[in-house]
Amino acid sequence: MRFTTNSSEAMMINTTGNVGIGNSNPIYGKLTVDNTTSGDHVARLSQQMPSTAMYIEMLTGNAPALVIN
Repeated sequence: MRFTTNSSEAMMINTTGNVGIGNSNPIYGKLTVDNTTSGDHVARLSQQMPSTAMYIEMLTGNAPALVIN
């Protein structure tokens, strides 16, 4: 399933259910976001309430839940 804007692909869901935003071949994870515009953020989280804005939990194994490289 492909989503387009101005005749350009903006997002797609492949046959295994992986979602790609700015990526037409999201094979490396359930969600792949690629940023190709200089100065834009790949992702932005904004929290205006006194609670957790982002929570990442690793439920099994001992691999890191978040890696920033």
